[in-house]
Amino acid sequence: MMSHDGPNRALHLNEVPNEDSENEVRCSCQDARVWLKANITEVDGDLDGSLLSLLVGTARVSMLVGREDDHFARWEANMSIDIHIGRYEAWIKPTGRDCPPVLCGLLYLDHQSLASAR
Repeated sequence: MMSHDGPNRALHLNEVPNEDSENEVRCSCQDARVWLKANITEVDGDLDGSLLSLLVGTARVSMLVGREDDHFARWEANMSIDIHIGRYEAWIKPTGRDCPPVLCGLLYLDHQSLASAR
């Protein structure tokens, strides 16, 4: 992303300007996350954590939330959640609740459903 000062004065979001810079823009990676709405269709749990089956639009996604990372621990079928799938990690959080996101593992992403949604 660029600043609104034009391409010659562009500053990328995660770039820290040098000491001489008059523009100081700082943005953490967390601020740059894009969250999608999803619904939990099924929850399976055991001693290791919870396996969540989700619908993100028409795409089916499976996420594993480890017991040690799950500070929310009350996932239920038909619950609305927000999901961020990054390059190296995935995060979920309940929609409309003031709690930090939970790091989880992306196990399955239905590419066929994603392609048909385009």
